[in-house]
Amino acid sequence: MLRGNGMNPMMDQVAGPARTKHSTKAMNQGELFLQGFASDMQPDDPDKDLKTLEQALTDSQQDATRLKWICNHLSRYHEYLQAATLIQRFISPQHPNAELRLTLSNNLKNAGLLAPALYPLRELAKWEDFCFIALEAEAGLRVELKQLQRAWDIYNALIASGYDASAALQKQADLAFQHCAARQLREELVNNIANDPQLVSEAGFYKAWHIELCGDIQKASACYLEHLWDYPHHSDCFIRLSALVGHQKLLQSITGHRFAEYVTDECLQSTLLRIQMSQGPVSWKDYTELTERILHSKPLSHDQALWQAEIAQDLGLQTLSRQKSLCAISFTPGDLPLLRHIICRFWMKNHSPALLLEALIEGCAELPPMGYARELLLTILYLETGNSDSAAKKGEQICEHYPYFSRPWVLQSEILRRQGSAHSALELLARCPEAAKTEEVLLEGSIAELDVGNAKNALKQFKQLHLLRTTQKALNAQALCLYLLESVSQCESLLRQSLLRYQANPDAWNQLGIIARERGDYWSALRHFRRALHENPNHAPAHYNLSQLHRYTLHSRHLAELEEQLERQDLPSNDRINLLYAFAKAHDDCGEHQKAVGLYISASQLKIRHFDKLDLNNHVQLLIHRNSLFSKHLEQFPPSFESSHRVHVLQSQNNPESEKPKPVFIVGLPRCGSTLAEQILSSVEQCVNLGESKLFSEAMEAAEISLDVPPTKELDLAKAIKARIYYMDNLPQDAKKAFWITDKMLYNYTYIGVLCKVFPDCRIIALKRQPLDAFMSMIKCNFSEGNLWTYSWETMLDIYDSYTRFINVASCQMPSQLMVLNYEDLVSQPEATIQHLTNFIGMPWSHVYLRHHERRTNIRTASDLRARQAIDRKSINNWRRYSTALEPVRSKLLALGYLNE
Repeated sequence: MLRGNGMNPMMDQVAGPARTKHSTKAMNQGELFLQGFASDMQPDDPDKDLKTLEQALTDSQQDATRLKWICNHLSRYHEYLQAATLIQRFISPQHPNAELRLTLSNNLKNAGLLAPALYPLRELAKWEDFCFIALEAEAGLRVELKQLQRAWDIYNALIASGYDASAALQKQADLAFQHCAARQLREELVNNIANDPQLVSEAGFYKAWHIELCGDIQKASACYLEHLWDYPHHSDCFIRLSALVGHQKLLQSITGHRFAEYVTDECLQSTLLRIQMSQGPVSWKDYTELTERILHSKPLSHDQALWQAEIAQDLGLQTLSRQKSLCAISFTPGDLPLLRHIICRFWMKNHSPALLLEALIEGCAELPPMGYARELLLTILYLETGNSDSAAKKGEQICEHYPYFSRPWVLQSEILRRQGSAHSALELLARCPEAAKTEEVLLEGSIAELDVGNAKNALKQFKQLHLLRTTQKALNAQALCLYLLESVSQCESLLRQSLLRYQANPDAWNQLGIIARERGDYWSALRHFRRALHENPNHAPAHYNLSQLHRYTLHSRHLAELEEQLERQDLPSNDRINLLYAFAKAHDDCGEHQKAVGLYISASQLKIRHFDKLDLNNHVQLLIHRNSLFSKHLEQFPPSFESSHRVHVLQSQNNPESEKPKPVFIVGLPRCGSTLAEQILSSVEQCVNLGESKLFSEAMEAAEISLDVPPTKELDLAKAIKARIYYMDNLPQDAKKAFWITDKMLYNYTYIGVLCKVFPDCRIIALKRQPLDAFMSMIKCNFSEGNLWTYSWETMLDIYDSYTRFINVASCQMPSQLMVLNYEDLVSQPEATIQHLTNFIGMPWSHVYLRHHERRTNIRTASDLRARQAIDRKSINNWRRYSTALEPVRSKLLALGYLNE
């Protein structure tokens, strides 16, 4: 072959006959001599070392070599964080443990935790003997973190120290050339490389690269060719050259080049794969000798194995392509996207999750056993196709068969939470072996705690996170935790931080929209919900939240989007519930009330099934039984407003202003006007509303007063004092300075007798509403698990009857402390009713109460839109629009005497 003269480099390159030492015979296009290929490429069993790995994970006495072996195998299954957690347990702060710290950093990097991967390197750098090893690894991480100046400074430090200066100089040159540094700097680097004895073989390459960046493409091509003549193994040079002259022309001439004669199979594979990845697909039928050599070579990574499999399939060699693809799986059996791609690409043509699931189940005889990876993929496919029950069963099996991996525990917990069984998820995670308890498991447990309503416990667990505290999942979940604990400003700050790191974050946008809605900033809320749907068009909670603010017509674009979403076959049940509520609300706006009520009922029934471990009828009977017990206790021990008990409790705090603030408890059933009453009362500055506060139940717990069963006799005075002190001490600061506070936890009605014993100076407002209007308003709301009884007409009727009976007893026993407020009176005769209400509480009358909607406050209930409007009669007798659906329950209400004909 002649050297290139710079005039026509490709003509110089292809001169001479095309011969290689691997040529066997001339082949027609698309034909290969493949004898012996199958015997050479039998894939390894990816699960053959699992038993040994499980035993090693349970062994507390590990040495560095054994730990590294364990981590290598965990990495094959993409259990990077588990490997990192394991190493952290064995690293001593008194010893460098250089090999383990470097392995720890590498696993954190592979897990996508680039910033935390710096920590073990910084610790290692404290030991003088290992400082430069740590700096070298840190420089690479800084490049990946886009901290180029910091990486450059580290390379300068390495060069100045003399530690592996040649390697540092080459990496510094790569950094400068890849980011098109200034010409003067590149020239300086080229000179430095040329003067370094260890980099003689690189000098021509960087010189050619410099010429290329200067814009002289023809001269750069000639220089690359000249360098390749002397160093045919230089794969980076071939890749740069391919970008200039085109990879098709380059591949045509490789067979006759010294590169193909002297380069190793490993280098050939790496070079050609990188060319194809950077330059685009190649028709390998045109390069028969190269193709034969590629397919005969043993791959060194899953990328190379998969590449060989694709080449074989393009050539029609189905058996060989499958063997190569299984070889790719054996490299990283935990890479589920790779496994899915391989099955779809080499065993079936359609990428539908349902068809893929069918192929894995029914076609398993054709597919070789893939152990853990196949079982995990089956679980995920069951979940994607909407079969959460099968996903849960399969997930349970994986946790039993592979208990020492963390991923199955996290996945199974997520499945249970999506089924509405957060308690079961917590029980599952409690069984997770110590060897598999990574921060991913801790994070999943924190989210499960949130789902069961234990926000404080969840927050404690979030604070224990070290590696995952800044991941998208952790930031979003912690923000939700703060929101539930009513630390809204901190929640919003965390959401903004999350969006700075992860802009494509629909959960954060959705949560910001909820906060904006609570503030009454509906335009911002709409914008945030639409941004969430822009990032993820399938985000069902954002669809639901958007629907509550949108006024629909039959031609609304979002109505069509909701219909399209509901046609998806792989909808999880919780997503379908959100979409059904949104779709029903849209049809209600359009005047299609009968269709809307059918959709509301469908959503309600699905939600009852979603909480599969909860027996609705049993749940309702427990509520009614509790009401009955506390009602009997109230009749037996009625509170005496003027009793000595009152005096003792009020004087217990040694506070001259012990009667301030005075609590006003608003109780009742949902959708009966409680939010409106609270907004009216808190219109004046002297009154602060607590919203749906759990402070009373917390105070009872602190005083060891049961809220499940009433005390067997008169409430103990010491406990009453303790509960009151706890309640008053834990009020928000602005509430402590108020004259009145409103506490709108509706279900406190059951504990009216206890309330009046603990707070003898309190007032209680019990809301009532025309039952059919209340029932219809309830069925429209996508309430949480605590209001499940609102999803059935029958259970609504049972609870309404129980509530009414209880309030009738309470109003007889404590007429001076309890007032029954009818919603219809409040909206029909607002001024007279509010005057009567404020007189009962002892608040001064003001016309400000009638302008409550002009005051901007945060409202967290489903009634926020209504509560921000002026008082009117629009919501009276709304049930008549749905009279057909309500006829059965109306007949029962008539029979019970709660309605007139």
